[in-house]
Amino acid sequence: MFGRSLLAVMILALITGCGTMKNRWETTKSADDIPAYEDFLKEYPEGDLANLAKARLNALHEQMAWGDAEAKDTLSAYEDFIGKYPLGKFGKDARARLENLNFEKEKKSRAIEKFLKYYQRGIFIHDAWAAIEKLDFEQAQAENTAPAYDAFLNRYPQGIYSGEARSRRSKLIVNKQSEWGILLHPRSNTNIRAKRSVTSKRKGQLKTGQLVKADFLQDGWYAVFPVTEKQRDESLALGYVYAPLLIDPVGSKSPGSTANQQESTKDGGSPLKKIETENPSVDVKRITFKIAEDGKELLFIEFNRFYTPAISGIEGKEPRIILDIADVSSFRKDWAVINTGGNLIRRIRSSMNPKTRMARIVLDMEPSKGYYVHPVFYEKDNTYSLEISEEKEKP
Repeated sequence: MFGRSLLAVMILALITGCGTMKNRWETTKSADDIPAYEDFLKEYPEGDLANLAKARLNALHEQMAWGDAEAKDTLSAYEDFIGKYPLGKFGKDARARLENLNFEKEKKSRAIEKFLKYYQRGIFIHDAWAAIEKLDFEQAQAENTAPAYDAFLNRYPQGIYSGEARSRRSKLIVNKQSEWGILLHPRSNTNIRAKRSVTSKRKGQLKTGQLVKADFLQDGWYAVFPVTEKQRDESLALGYVYAPLLIDPVGSKSPGSTANQQESTKDGGSPLKKIETENPSVDVKRITFKIAEDGKELLFIEFNRFYTPAISGIEGKEPRIILDIADVSSFRKDWAVINTGGNLIRRIRSSMNPKTRMARIVLDMEPSKGYYVHPVFYEKDNTYSLEISEEKEKP
């Protein structure tokens, strides 16, 4: 009898204890603050509810620490927070703010390079590169020498300050060079040819923005020289570059694409002069192909104004001659494919990108033959022509 009574009392006490703990838990949750959870854990340090209390208490401590870090908004505050809660709820925000503060601190000094190494995939990577470029340009400005600008342009050929760097470099060199020729640079990497022909032997390459002295303009091609060359002698040239591929480093205009273009005389007479040019849109009015009696194959492109396309060539098993026309306002779709029936030009393909307004004409050439390409512009008719004749031996 006594044993049964004791068991009943123990069961009643257990039920009463569980009910009290649950009630206390509900009260603690309602308060939802650090003192409430700490008091609960003092009274009930073990069990499932204790584990919930510990997790919530840790979250509240993290939230309070994050509020303190935000209020201080310093590098040390965010570093301390990340040290205590590396995998916490606010860890990502803390690292982002830490990166921001580091960037603002270092962007005006060479320490930005260390920042970039540490935050290689950070949200400020592009801003950091821009800051480094600015510092490098300011250093080049401080030195104000051609080698200083060369070093800058080698690192940032298409950078934010590359245009101004080229302009400053050009002015420095112009003051030091002799009067003959003009200083130009290519729009993009451009081949130097042994002759005035896209199919002639490649002698070298000009890098984007690399200044050269250009002279002896003939058949739409410049002889190019190192900017330090003092003697006006075509035999000293590096080779030949198609004129429309070269532009004025200050005005970014192509002396090879202007109606008032002046050529140096073949006998070594007057030096070249820079001519201003206008750039209205281009209307391609007609593309025609003809085979002359002497076997030459002729491509004619009629424009609404003076214009010379940028020309390039691809050699190999499928040789091509490529003509690029910028700022095109009108281009017919029925020029897409012209089957020529020629011995040198097998086919002419044309297309235009309406978004970029760039048109491209591709001449698919006969791979078993060598060619001589002679560009001509008939100013009276605003017609650009390629005269292509066979070379018995490939260069």
